[in-house]
Amino acid sequence: MLINLLRHGEVEGENCFRGHSDEPLSKAGWLQMTNAVACCQPDLIISSPLKRCAVFAAEWSAQQQIKLIEMADFKEINFGDWDGLSAEQIQLTSAAELNQFWSNPTEYTPPNAETLKDFQRRVVTGWQQLINRFKDQNILLVTHGGVIRIIIAHILSIPVDKILSIESALASMTQIRISFDDNNQSYASLVYHANINQPGDT
Repeated sequence: MLINLLRHGEVEGENCFRGHSDEPLSKAGWLQMTNAVACCQPDLIISSPLKRCAVFAAEWSAQQQIKLIEMADFKEINFGDWDGLSAEQIQLTSAAELNQFWSNPTEYTPPNAETLKDFQRRVVTGWQQLINRFKDQNILLVTHGGVIRIIIAHILSIPVDKILSIESALASMTQIRISFDDNNQSYASLVYHANINQPGDT
């Protein structure tokens, strides 16, 4: 079983804490994702329901005549009151809190946001359900940078408070192989984690 994790491409609007904020892809972002899936031939597509993932997934699913399922477990983390704000905007009113978040995200949660541990629990639960439910299929999972970091950290046993050290470029592709033993126990291995769209691509 192969699972390809595709991060969404560039999104319309400024750089910000874009968690559950639901802006669409830019034209460049759409092209980035088109390039990324050019050689991808999954049996099934799974997508986050947020527009920057789901709209592209739905169109590509229709073009390729591949079944699409949306799973809310693979939405980005909810940044609460910071959602949709840039780091510069937050710095103006909450500089100390922002520094706490960067330095220790498991211990400091933005106001009204999802905790990192709750986010981890949600994503890992969805990941395990995906493996158990679709174990005979190769899957394209269209999702977000935070989700991809959580999944990589989970399979490589990296502490969750270190996930910001894992880079996840826009429209990058990560491939994970799932193997099963005679007792149907699953084992995951990271095959590659690559930026399909090189810097400067449009």
